[in-house]
Amino acid sequence: GPNRTPIGPITPSPSSGSATAVRVEYLGCFRDAVNGQPRALQTALLTADRTLSVQRCAERARTTGITFFALQGSNCFGGNSVGTFDTYGKAGSDAE
Repeated sequence: GPNRTPIGPITPSPSSGSATAVRVEYLGCFRDAVNGQPRALQTALLTADRTLSVQRCAERARTTGITFFALQGSNCFGGNSVGTFDTYGKAGSDAE
């Protein structure tokens, strides 16, 4: 739905080439805003990206120094505070 955002932290991990692979851990699906409140992750990393993938969003987050990222449709958002992403609680089937 429009208020569900899958999210994960990123950590660089060594790879065999000159590029750095990005390791991602799925944390769940969270509400991104409630009743007009600001987005839980407020930094827009990629918008209207028709080729958006988890890896692409993770790589953009890594290169901009962002720790947590989320995908919503063709958009990628990020933030650095561990308490920020779950501000509005879990969404959908991830809700407890």
